[in-house]
Amino acid sequence: MKILQYKLINIFCFLHTKQENMSKNILFNCAIILFLSLFLVTYFERFGPCSSDSDCPSFLCDHDGVMKCFSNGCSCVDPSD
Repeated sequence: MKILQYKLINIFCFLHTKQENMSKNILFNCAIILFLSLFLVTYFERFGPCSSDSDCPSFLCDHDGVMKCFSNGCSCVDPSD
């Protein structure tokens, strides 16, 4: 009987520590998601609607692309077109 009680206590302690670690992991994941979402919102808010080609950031285009303003939005355009 004592062995059974000892095993049950060990199992309970193991599960309790697992639950603590799991709650810390969930809290950490929520904090990371909140931080990343705030970062992404502020990053893309900076490059909002445009009125001229100079309002568009050029570093968002691949290689030789050029940013142009089309209907209040920035788009990458191939300069050969």
